[in-house]
Amino acid sequence: RLAGDLADMQLFVLLDDSTRSSSLGIHLPELKTFVGSLPATTQVAVGYMRNGTFALAQSFTADHQKAARALRLPVAIPGENGSPYFALSDLVKHWPSRQSTGRRAVLMLTDGVDRYDGATMMDDPYVDATIEDALKESVMVYSIYLRGTGLYGRSSWVTNVAQSRLIEVSQETGGCAYFQDFTDPVTISPFLNDFQDRLENQY
Repeated sequence: RLAGDLADMQLFVLLDDSTRSSSLGIHLPELKTFVGSLPATTQVAVGYMRNGTFALAQSFTADHQKAARALRLPVAIPGENGSPYFALSDLVKHWPSRQSTGRRAVLMLTDGVDRYDGATMMDDPYVDATIEDALKESVMVYSIYLRGTGLYGRSSWVTNVAQSRLIEVSQETGGCAYFQDFTDPVTISPFLNDFQDRLENQY
């Protein structure tokens, strides 16, 4: 079991800057509490998806309160992040740490909509490429669905495809995707508790 001296890991919290402020606003305290409760062996970094890349807000640190203070509301501009998969791929290929660690994981909060590929087909070459990049760099991907700004969050078909893609990325990389139907969750605390339980029971 990855506990004690074997429990070291790096966790990158990646937030979509095109998420609606109201979607993340009520969950921001929950997310900050979660970051603050992580074990001392976990280094945390924070960044935001922006224009298909990731913008680093806080580099990896064992000071969890410092990492929690880097969490903020998204700018909530439609199209601010064209594809969460471009941003995720950019992150895993340019992981902001050269330090050796037993585990790498990403927790991303996004609507999962790829605005470059649309939602007419389930197969998305950008999703496939992102999975391949994450596997090459041994990064587990966990995700929590939150609605984005603009019209995409109002279509059940688009949401269904987006959530399916989040599931695909997470399952293929050893992570898990969390969502509550096609709408914003009332609370993300159960998701975060399950996420932490999974991290504490890996072998």
